[in-house]
Amino acid sequence: LMDNKIYQTMNDITRYMDRYYLDAIIGIIPGWGDIITIFCAVPFIYFSTRIIKSIPLTLAIINNALRDVLLGMIPFFIGDIIDVFHRANTKNMAMIQGFVDGNEIVIKEVNRKAIDYAVSKGIIIIPCTGRAVQGITRFEVLRKLNSLAVAYNGGMITSLKDGSTVYHCPLFKNDAEFIINTGLDFDTNICVWIDNRLFCNKINTHTLSYSRISDVPPVKFDSFSNISDRIVTKVLWYDEEQKIQNYLSHMSNKVSQQVTCCTSKPWFLEFFNSRTSKALALEKICGFYGISKNEIIAIGDELNDISMLKAAGLSVAVENAADDVKKAADIITASNNDDGFAKLIYNIF
Repeated sequence: LMDNKIYQTMNDITRYMDRYYLDAIIGIIPGWGDIITIFCAVPFIYFSTRIIKSIPLTLAIINNALRDVLLGMIPFFIGDIIDVFHRANTKNMAMIQGFVDGNEIVIKEVNRKAIDYAVSKGIIIIPCTGRAVQGITRFEVLRKLNSLAVAYNGGMITSLKDGSTVYHCPLFKNDAEFIINTGLDFDTNICVWIDNRLFCNKINTHTLSYSRISDVPPVKFDSFSNISDRIVTKVLWYDEEQKIQNYLSHMSNKVSQQVTCCTSKPWFLEFFNSRTSKALALEKICGFYGISKNEIIAIGDELNDISMLKAAGLSVAVENAADDVKKAADIITASNNDDGFAKLIYNIF
């Protein structure tokens, strides 16, 4: 891509317009300044559309270019001064480079713009995860949605507007005790969610790595008696992939019918109330908003998303989803690393 003539043109535009401040100088020319500025965005738009072939990235680039023009139109040379610092070409070049390299920050920015676009169309976006609610609220773009958030595989539904709990379906105490004590016997890494707080039997690289997913510091416990007076939402075991598969085979026949036991990642074994599922969460959401399932689009990538996909009016799997997830989906969008969510939003809405 770096040998492409258009790419070299973009580099030249970025160097002369931003680094040598030609953007601000040209902007002084009445009328023509802003027209020349918008023409400078054409190579970036062409490259993202025809070479990279990403509509969401293209829209993000156009957004930067139009913002640059609007800022430049502020009178009394104020807009030209702002142009010196805004540097739309530099931002667009960084987005293209980051997108090609699979930079997570750039991909998140593309998805953020897609979310903003969907919300502007009146679409309600509801994050749905197996993680704690903090795994959602740690991201500003999701935190400001003011909708509902589904956490713990549907075990809890929280209002992003005020943080209140709309629905909660925890494990029964005897089930939580059996799962935790068995995990202690196996000497595995146990993560227990109580009141959106994380309790772990060990503080090591495994549990610290898991705690960073939701940005919640772990609190150590030694036995079930330390937490027996608390309501347990979910228990997760974190271990080597082969051990998790062995634990899954063993525990599937040992837990009560009130418990669902499944993997969300090859190294995560999760236990939650069998009445809990993302599908049931969709029913609760329908009741909350007064809509039908046919009005819901669900997108997922992991095995714990299958029930949700089957329950939605339209189900979508990303390209890098597990095969069973793809089989449960009506359509397949691009992978997580290829702005699959953003492409879905722009294609449908």
